[in-house]
Amino acid sequence: MHRESWREWVLIGGFLIQICLPCLLLRPQGTSKIENRVLAQVEAQWFAPGEWHRIPDRFMTFFKDHFGFRRQLVQLYHFLTIHTGINGSPNVIQGHNRWLYLNSTSILEDLFNENPFSDSEQQQWKSYLTIKHAACRDKGITYVFVVCPNKHAIHPDNLPERFRPPTRDTRTGQWIRLMRSQTSVPIVDLHDNLMRSRTVLPVYHPTDTHWTHWGCALAQETVINKLNTMGFPVPAHHYLPAEFVWKKRSGGDLARLLSLQEYYSVLVPEHTDNLNQGIIRLRYETNTMFARMDREFENPARAGGYRCLLIGDSFVDQLCHEFFQYFHHLRVVRLHDHQMRHLDPFVTYIEAFRPNVIIEMRVARFLKEMVPEDPPERNWQAYPDWMRHHVESMLSTKDPRPIQPVRPIQPVLLGQPELLDQTVSPLLLEESMQPIHRKTIPERVQPRLDGHAPSRENR
Repeated sequence: MHRESWREWVLIGGFLIQICLPCLLLRPQGTSKIENRVLAQVEAQWFAPGEWHRIPDRFMTFFKDHFGFRRQLVQLYHFLTIHTGINGSPNVIQGHNRWLYLNSTSILEDLFNENPFSDSEQQQWKSYLTIKHAACRDKGITYVFVVCPNKHAIHPDNLPERFRPPTRDTRTGQWIRLMRSQTSVPIVDLHDNLMRSRTVLPVYHPTDTHWTHWGCALAQETVINKLNTMGFPVPAHHYLPAEFVWKKRSGGDLARLLSLQEYYSVLVPEHTDNLNQGIIRLRYETNTMFARMDREFENPARAGGYRCLLIGDSFVDQLCHEFFQYFHHLRVVRLHDHQMRHLDPFVTYIEAFRPNVIIEMRVARFLKEMVPEDPPERNWQAYPDWMRHHVESMLSTKDPRPIQPVRPIQPVLLGQPELLDQTVSPLLLEESMQPIHRKTIPERVQPRLDGHAPSRENR
């Protein structure tokens, strides 16, 4: 009898420990990089008069985001689903040879050439690009629009059979042919060059949505070659496969969605040289009015040279280090997704930075997801003259006037004062990023930039 009582007490104690331990180890966090979202927080409005009845539901949401062992349990869940052949995440496609792909309706529609652009969407894109190109031409700025293909289109061989397209003709390919035939906007399509070189080294990271260093090298060469045909005098650097070495790295952003970065460690090709050598970072801000990340760099070796605005989605972060060697000043702006549909960021950064060259980049899936607004902006009357009259022309005719080829760009004069953007909102969210050249960064930004030089894999 005594022995049975002892066993019951052990069972009760074990049960209570299992129930209480997640609460005792509850550690509130602000954001989840794994899930790419802001976690639920306790807020003062919970306790406002009239809101008390919602406290239980709000606390349950908070508890689900922060209870103890949550990350370990998520990792265990994904690990078990992978080994049982079940897709444990709706956002990730598990391919062959330990390759992962983003599971996006827009990407799959593009791959199978479904849900094509409507006539109104095509017209909105034509108006959006033509206005930008015309405004840049009038200001003597060289403008190119770069389309980054989806990973699925370059490396379809490791996709599960049901996701492999029957044809190579994608919705993005049709969009590019349409824009080239009906506008004079310089469109840079990276697809063909990446496809030709994918058998040499992997162009995309096996467990990430972005390029490897080899893919970045191919992309920058294609873009600079296009700029060379438009008057840019610095020739493109051609990288050889021998300039890359294989290194084992933890999994990329797709592996992070599964909380299995270490499980998906993989060999990837990396540069043997240091592209950050001698580069000075002048600006680093996050979550401004228009941008998720806004950075500015200076290359003293190109003093008196060109100023480039690199603007777009997350692919600009991956590629920016490749462009250090070409420009004296490089401003890298990763826009909020919804801001890609507007002209406001474009006008603001041109006025603030005064670039000679603008490289706008967009991954293929965003062509359909982020169709520009029509009309472009509600407050276009407040634009400076160099942009406003082009918007007026588009709105009056609904058929933008044909644009002549862009004239060659002019170099920045020696001694021209640096123009820093004073229009963006203050830093709202601090993120960890290390300086590229600690000793040469101005003292005014040093308190935010303590650390060591970043490696390319952490960009």
